[in-house]
Amino acid sequence: MPMAIRRNWQARDPEAKAESGKYKNPIPSRTLILQVLEERGAPVPFDDLVETFDLGRRERKALSNRLGAMVRDGQILPNRRDGYC
Repeated sequence: MPMAIRRNWQARDPEAKAESGKYKNPIPSRTLILQVLEERGAPVPFDDLVETFDLGRRERKALSNRLGAMVRDGQILPNRRDGYC
């Protein structure tokens, strides 16, 4: 993901306002995560997603939980070797 998006993912996230109202430390919405995965066109490792969104330790845990929920809900597939797709 281009550096400009990394620094300002909230400007690109269509649900950023709602997310910031719900959470003290907002993370990318499911919608933006899906967009990033589609743009990459290949599985994306967890650490790459953390770096893409420039997340800290607290946000990293929250992203892990969100990705788990997305897997549970059938929105994405985990690939232990390569990441999420």
